[in-house]
Amino acid sequence: MDHNEGNGKNLKKNVYKNPVSEIAGKLSEHCKSETVFGEPVELADGKKVIPVSKVTYSFGGGGGADIKPENSAREAHGGGGGGFASVKPVGMYEVSERKTRFIPVVDITALLLSFTIFPLILALLLKLKK
Repeated sequence: MDHNEGNGKNLKKNVYKNPVSEIAGKLSEHCKSETVFGEPVELADGKKVIPVSKVTYSFGGGGGADIKPENSAREAHGGGGGGFASVKPVGMYEVSERKTRFIPVVDITALLLSFTIFPLILALLLKLKK
Protein backbone atom coordinates (compact mmCIF):
# COMPACT_ATOMS: atom_id res chain seq x y z
CA MET A 1 0.00 0.00 0.00
CA ASP A 2 1.11 3.53 -0.74
CA HIS A 3 0.90 6.09 2.02
CA ASN A 4 0.20 9.68 1.16
CA GLU A 5 2.40 11.54 3.63
CA GLY A 6 0.75 14.87 2.90
CA ASN A 7 -2.60 14.04 4.52
CA GLY A 8 -1.77 10.83 6.41
CA LYS A 9 -4.49 8.78 4.65
CA ASN A 10 -3.81 5.34 3.18
CA LEU A 11 -4.49 5.26 -0.56
CA LYS A 12 -4.67 2.29 -2.90
CA LYS A 13 -1.89 1.96 -5.45
CA ASN A 14 -2.68 3.78 -8.69
CA VAL A 15 -2.79 1.21 -11.51
CA TYR A 16 -4.01 3.70 -14.09
CA LYS A 17 -2.15 3.59 -17.43
CA ASN A 18 -1.87 6.80 -19.42
CA PRO A 19 -3.41 6.14 -22.88
CA VAL A 20 -1.39 8.92 -24.54
CA SER A 21 1.88 7.26 -23.51
CA GLU A 22 0.71 3.91 -24.83
CA ILE A 23 -0.43 5.39 -28.17
CA ALA A 24 2.82 7.36 -28.54
CA GLY A 25 4.81 4.21 -27.84
CA LYS A 26 2.98 2.28 -30.56
CA LEU A 27 3.38 5.11 -33.09
CA SER A 28 7.09 5.50 -32.36
CA GLU A 29 7.61 1.97 -33.64
CA HIS A 30 6.63 3.22 -37.11
CA CYS A 31 8.54 6.54 -37.12
CA LYS A 32 11.43 5.37 -39.26
CA SER A 33 12.97 6.50 -42.52
CA GLU A 34 11.72 3.26 -44.08
CA THR A 35 8.17 4.57 -43.60
CA VAL A 36 8.92 7.59 -45.80
CA PHE A 37 11.48 6.17 -48.23
CA GLY A 38 10.54 2.86 -49.86
CA GLU A 39 12.84 0.10 -51.04
CA PRO A 40 14.89 1.07 -54.12
CA VAL A 41 13.74 -0.58 -57.35
CA GLU A 42 16.38 -1.41 -59.98
CA LEU A 43 15.24 -0.69 -63.55
CA ALA A 44 16.49 -2.44 -66.70
CA ASP A 45 18.46 0.62 -67.88
CA GLY A 46 20.55 0.70 -64.67
CA LYS A 47 18.55 3.45 -62.97
CA LYS A 48 17.15 3.08 -59.49
CA VAL A 49 13.81 4.47 -58.34
CA ILE A 50 13.19 5.23 -54.65
CA PRO A 51 9.55 5.93 -53.71
CA VAL A 52 8.89 8.79 -51.25
CA SER A 53 5.79 9.20 -49.07
CA LYS A 54 4.40 11.79 -46.70
CA VAL A 55 3.52 10.30 -43.33
CA THR A 56 1.12 12.07 -40.98
CA TYR A 57 0.34 11.00 -37.41
CA SER A 58 -2.18 12.64 -35.14
CA PHE A 59 -3.34 11.38 -31.77
CA GLY A 60 -4.79 12.41 -28.48
CA GLY A 61 -6.22 11.01 -25.33
CA GLY A 62 -6.83 11.52 -21.70
CA GLY A 63 -8.07 9.97 -18.57
CA GLY A 64 -8.11 10.06 -14.86
CA ALA A 65 -8.59 8.18 -11.67
CA ASP A 66 -10.65 8.77 -8.58
CA ILE A 67 -8.76 6.98 -5.83
CA LYS A 68 -10.73 6.70 -2.60
CA PRO A 69 -9.29 5.99 0.86
CA GLU A 70 -8.72 2.33 1.75
CA ASN A 71 -11.95 1.96 3.74
CA SER A 72 -14.09 3.11 0.77
CA ALA A 73 -15.64 0.60 -1.63
CA ARG A 74 -15.55 2.95 -4.63
CA GLU A 75 -12.59 3.49 -6.91
CA ALA A 76 -12.87 4.63 -10.52
CA HIS A 77 -10.45 4.73 -13.42
CA GLY A 78 -11.17 5.97 -16.91
CA GLY A 79 -9.31 6.82 -20.03
CA GLY A 80 -9.46 6.86 -23.75
CA GLY A 81 -7.58 7.83 -26.80
CA GLY A 82 -7.57 7.75 -30.52
CA GLY A 83 -5.40 8.45 -33.44
CA PHE A 84 -5.03 8.82 -37.16
CA ALA A 85 -2.26 7.81 -39.50
CA SER A 86 -1.94 8.61 -43.18
CA VAL A 87 0.66 7.64 -45.76
CA LYS A 88 0.48 9.38 -49.14
CA PRO A 89 2.89 9.07 -52.06
CA VAL A 90 4.57 12.37 -52.94
CA GLY A 91 7.03 11.26 -55.59
CA MET A 92 10.15 9.30 -56.31
CA TYR A 93 13.88 9.78 -56.65
CA GLU A 94 15.34 8.59 -59.92
CA VAL A 95 19.02 7.78 -59.45
CA SER A 96 21.32 7.23 -62.44
CA GLU A 97 25.07 7.35 -62.91
CA ARG A 98 24.84 10.91 -64.26
CA LYS A 99 22.28 12.51 -61.94
CA THR A 100 19.60 12.19 -59.31
CA ARG A 101 16.24 13.90 -59.72
CA PHE A 102 12.99 14.06 -57.80
CA ILE A 103 9.82 13.34 -59.77
CA PRO A 104 6.70 14.54 -57.90
CA VAL A 105 3.40 12.66 -57.99
CA VAL A 106 0.58 14.84 -59.25
CA ASP A 107 -2.42 14.86 -56.91
CA ILE A 108 -5.25 14.85 -59.46
CA THR A 109 -7.87 15.69 -56.80
CA ALA A 110 -6.07 18.86 -55.74
CA LEU A 111 -5.47 19.77 -59.37
CA LEU A 112 -9.14 19.38 -60.31
CA LEU A 113 -10.21 21.27 -57.21
CA SER A 114 -7.89 24.15 -58.13
CA PHE A 115 -9.23 24.32 -61.68
CA THR A 116 -12.79 24.31 -60.34
CA ILE A 117 -12.48 26.81 -57.50
CA PHE A 118 -10.20 29.37 -59.20
CA PRO A 119 -12.66 30.21 -62.04
CA LEU A 120 -15.54 30.45 -59.54
CA ILE A 121 -13.62 32.91 -57.35
CA LEU A 122 -12.55 34.90 -60.42
CA ALA A 123 -16.16 35.07 -61.67
CA LEU A 124 -17.37 36.18 -58.24
CA LEU A 125 -14.72 38.92 -58.04
CA LEU A 126 -15.55 40.18 -61.54
CA LYS A 127 -19.27 40.22 -60.70
CA LEU A 128 -18.62 42.18 -57.47
CA LYS A 129 -16.48 44.68 -59.38
CA LYS A 130 -19.39 45.66 -61.67
